[in-house]
Amino acid sequence: MKKSIIFPLIALALSIVLSPPDTAAQKSQSADVLLGAALHQEEVEGNLEAAIETYKKLLAEFPGNRPLAAQAQLHLGLCYEKLGLKQAQEAFQKVVENYPEQSEAVKAARTRLAAIVGKSGEASNQKSTKLLLSGTGSGGKLSPDETQVVYRGGRATCW
Repeated sequence: MKKSIIFPLIALALSIVLSPPDTAAQKSQSADVLLGAALHQEEVEGNLEAAIETYKKLLAEFPGNRPLAAQAQLHLGLCYEKLGLKQAQEAFQKVVENYPEQSEAVKAARTRLAAIVGKSGEASNQKSTKLLLSGTGSGGKLSPDETQVVYRGGRATCW
């Protein structure tokens, strides 16, 4: 009688041990490993070009893993930004548009977008002011903080 119980138990144990692994769990683990590798390339090695390629690979291979994809898209933008590339703004915008449910990534992307837009608007404004002054022959000069034009007879605020 004991033999009749042991054989089914052994068969059950063997079927569990020999069954194929859970591919969904494997894919999730692979995505985590890939994200970890990209973060290491970006933050530890400082190899931004390699990190960009790894983030792109993660986005291509695991688009359904939305939390990881949002992180990859965000870090793609950070890499572009560190390299001074215009693609940073586009990458951050994709986080906001494509992953609205990923609140932390969206918040970080919006912060970076505001900084980029603020920098580009500020730089553009300064160039316009300096160009206007250089073209007028007015004799005015920008104050050290570049908020006023200094003339012999007084000051005027720049807009």
